[in-house]
Amino acid sequence: TNGTMALSYNSAARTFTPLWQGPSDASGSPIVSAGLIWTPVPAGGTKLYGLDPATGKPRYTLTLPSPITDHFGSPSAAGGRVFVATGSTVTAYQTAVLTPLESPLVPVPGTGAKPLAAPQAVLSLLVSSLRAGRHGIVKLRLRCPAGRTCRGSVTLRALIVHRVHGHASTVRITIGHAAFAGRRGAFTVALRLNRIGRALLRKHHHRLRVGVTLALSGGATRTAAAVLRG
Repeated sequence: TNGTMALSYNSAARTFTPLWQGPSDASGSPIVSAGLIWTPVPAGGTKLYGLDPATGKPRYTLTLPSPITDHFGSPSAAGGRVFVATGSTVTAYQTAVLTPLESPLVPVPGTGAKPLAAPQAVLSLLVSSLRAGRHGIVKLRLRCPAGRTCRGSVTLRALIVHRVHGHASTVRITIGHAAFAGRRGAFTVALRLNRIGRALLRKHHHRLRVGVTLALSGGATRTAAAVLRG
């Protein structure tokens, strides 16, 4: 009843510690997509929030065209879009071809709407659960845009949350990088964690929240959220 919250779980003590609380009216069932937490105002609400997963603060507050009628209203995500169903409409917001930290969201056009600009080719991360091997090798499963031969790079950054006087901030630390060329369809890129990456993985009990920056030559650059285990 008091909005979406984030909790930290201590598996040894079997306890939860509150990390943040979002807007009090953001009490719909949340999902994670495109690096943000999406939660609506249910049962008569017309808002959809895109919350920062590190702080719970809204990056986007979107107005839906009609009120949500479900008591447990929840968005869904597929094909690089976030969908919200209300009593009489379904609204889609395009997210995959945008850089989540910088680009605004725009509604997907429907009948009579002004068309969007043609999207740039974008590289996709197929698996968000990553694992570092014994020697720090991480294999990433990627997909090249249809009909293209891909050339680009992958950069892995650890997302470390620091809390000072009750305020949280996220520090991004580069822990691996690899380039590739001549790839088509679905393919695998292997990169080796650097010394800092291996140390951070050990320090955080072999589980790190990471951002995977996918840079495609002649295409868009995007960052996908993932979890790295070792």
